[in-house]
Amino acid sequence: MTSFNGNGHRGDNGNNGSNGVNGKSAARQAALRVIPLGGLHEIGKNTCVFEYGDDIMLVDAGLAFPSDGMHGVNVVMPDTSYLKENQKRIRGMIVTHGHEDHIGGISHHLKNFNIPVIYGPRLALAMLTGKMEEAGVMDRTVLQTVAPRDVVKVGQHFSVEFIRNTHSMADSYSLAITTPVGTIIFTGDFKFDHTPVDGEHFDLARLAHHGEQGVLCLFSDSTNAEVPGFCPPERSVFPCLDRHIAQAEGRVIITTFASSIHRVAMILELALKNGRKVSLLGRSMLNVIAKARELGYMRAPDDLFVPIKQIRDLPDRETLLPGGAEPHLPR
Repeated sequence: MTSFNGNGHRGDNGNNGSNGVNGKSAARQAALRVIPLGGLHEIGKNTCVFEYGDDIMLVDAGLAFPSDGMHGVNVVMPDTSYLKENQKRIRGMIVTHGHEDHIGGISHHLKNFNIPVIYGPRLALAMLTGKMEEAGVMDRTVLQTVAPRDVVKVGQHFSVEFIRNTHSMADSYSLAITTPVGTIIFTGDFKFDHTPVDGEHFDLARLAHHGEQGVLCLFSDSTNAEVPGFCPPERSVFPCLDRHIAQAEGRVIITTFASSIHRVAMILELALKNGRKVSLLGRSMLNVIAKARELGYMRAPDDLFVPIKQIRDLPDRETLLPGGAEPHLPR
């Protein structure tokens, strides 16, 4: 846990950074506390708690995939006992984007405690709605969609601005979190993609604005940050996929995470270009493509798709099967 007092000084392990303040109640009044429950030094379970005074705000609530040694385990969740103990102080949640390691735990948590409101991108909340309906927890919160540069108030002490970023997932945001002790930049998952598949560019101007105003602390995605060089754009896989699909003499089967909207959109585009009909493998792939097409994040004609049972009636050379999965929590 990291805390910052009213002077912007940092204290760790519960110390609020001031020698003259003792006790939990005094520390709450004097300090911003940031408590990562998951996603720190690991891939997955992204869940972060921001706390000031009597206000608690959550940023994301994800899950992780089990390791090879976790026999019989479906998904891995962070320890949320602290949230259960302090659920009356939870004012709301912010969602940065729709990947499972950021939203996959929300419906599970709602079975254990209410969250008054969840703010997030339209696509992420559309995907979350299906999970909540399946879990029977739609009455445990209110979903509120946001647009780029929208600012929302959470409790008395937090204001959050949504800043468009670029990622393998469409409709993804970084956050500028204004608190009584300063501004926190919380990047969410991102990469600097100057040729985004959907044409939605990273709002670098807004990040620069907050930098000029002064930032107390940066909480940044750091996956593969130690690898030298630049991250290739999403579109860089398009020519290679195009070549392999065009040259394939038989049926093409491609696997990817269903929620990687940009990558799935490219696969559909290439299927159409190369005269192949598409049959979808897996419930997640069906659900995600349906939501993305409904909201306009993915465009493909209806006649591109054929039911999986009809695929055997078509020549192999004219078919493409995208398959993908996201973990589902036990009911």
